[in-house]
Amino acid sequence: MTKTAIRSASYNQTLALAETFETLSHSQTEILNIVYRAAPLVSWTCPDTGAQKHWDLFDRTILRQLIFQIDVGQPEKPPIVSLTNAMLAADCDCTIRRIQQSLRKLESGGWLLRRYRADTNWRYARGMIEDPPGLDLRPLVQRLNELQILIDRDKVYRSEQKQAVLKPVSEIMIHDPMNRSDSHIKNQPKNISYDIDSNDKRPGDIMS
Repeated sequence: MTKTAIRSASYNQTLALAETFETLSHSQTEILNIVYRAAPLVSWTCPDTGAQKHWDLFDRTILRQLIFQIDVGQPEKPPIVSLTNAMLAADCDCTIRRIQQSLRKLESGGWLLRRYRADTNWRYARGMIEDPPGLDLRPLVQRLNELQILIDRDKVYRSEQKQAVLKPVSEIMIHDPMNRSDSHIKNQPKNISYDIDSNDKRPGDIMS
């Protein structure tokens, strides 16, 4: 018998989202690209502690390892990865405790579910069964469109900021210290000669 360990207050909402999964419509490369581009923009309030959370570099590393395990050759198969904490720790060159902390954090944000066997309480491969244990990435897959929206909004924002800085020259107002009108400036004679004393040297003049 397999059951899912309830570790976060957001579990029921995340599980409901996972159960809306029907088929995988993205390749591994597309998923990785979306996740890495959206990573700096992702933040949420942890329902268990009320603290503000975000994806750090280690979280992205774990997600990358998990995404590599998705069987994209069977798009109808739920993306539930059968890896133990020890396997992930070996892949990420860290302690099992560090893996546990990151997985708990990702689950609290509604990005994955940790599914365990009831008798052994650890994830392992069971083959094709209705409710396999492992790390359930269906929530992440179902939120790819949400991540893409974050990316698109950030792109628009950056574009607007760039346009605000690089205004066309025609929009820049030239200040006239004499406060003369345009008509006065236009009516000034175009060819004016000045008598300059050769002994009068101004700052910046080239000495011959």
